[in-house]
Amino acid sequence: SAMLARLRASLGWCRVLGRAGADGWSAAAGRAGVSSPLAGAAGLPGSLPIQLEAKVNEYLSLVMRLIFAFGVSFQLPILLTLLARAGFTTADGLAGKRKYAIVIAFVAAAILTPPDVISQVGLALPIIALYEISIIAVRIVERKKAEAADEEDDYAEETDFNMS
Repeated sequence: SAMLARLRASLGWCRVLGRAGADGWSAAAGRAGVSSPLAGAAGLPGSLPIQLEAKVNEYLSLVMRLIFAFGVSFQLPILLTLLARAGFTTADGLAGKRKYAIVIAFVAAAILTPPDVISQVGLALPIIALYEISIIAVRIVERKKAEAADEEDDYAEETDFNMS
């Protein structure tokens, strides 16, 4: 109880002096004789220093996951264009399912990236942009298919000698 009173008094003076926050708490905790996790940043006795101990295998694992995620995502226009050529998908179908594609892009980005929002958005936005590019590519394929079908019909009408 006496220690809490000293701590409150120290915190009050830190706020008066404009040193509230992590530094204010660390300084107040040190004056009150209380060790805090943030006290290491202030260099007070009885504190644990915070150090980053990066391991090479963890770093390489992260880099390989990101390379794989971006590599697979950049295959999206090729895959959807091939599916359109085979007749499995249409541009209107892709455009109609756009909202589901956006959700799937963010879910895939959340699974494939480290647990931070910047990496997730950094992967999801290119996937969404590539999806839009895929829709444009599928429209081009459909237009070329339609032109080829029209030319084939015109050629068949000109060479059909068995007409009665």
